[in-house]
Amino acid sequence: MKLSKGNHEPINIIGNYRDNKEKNSLKQLQAVAEDHYIKSVMKKVFVAWHLQVKEQVKEKEKLADEMYKYIIMKHYFANWRKGTSA
Repeated sequence: MKLSKGNHEPINIIGNYRDNKEKNSLKQLQAVAEDHYIKSVMKKVFVAWHLQVKEQVKEKEKLADEMYKYIIMKHYFANWRKGTSA
């Protein structure tokens, strides 16, 4: 379907509509691709961060257990010394 606009060339309405539709779909695809990229990068970063935090928690738990055992032994020997000196 072609219409003329004054003394200018005919306007192809269907062709313009198709071009605009393709441009919109390309914009949508680009937006979806960018969203996917951002989410995948964030996932990689957060997984790496989570693993790092888990390692730090394990290390702190190990240190806390060692300190607890040390304090228990210290109290045990202090009480033992009190019992044997009396």
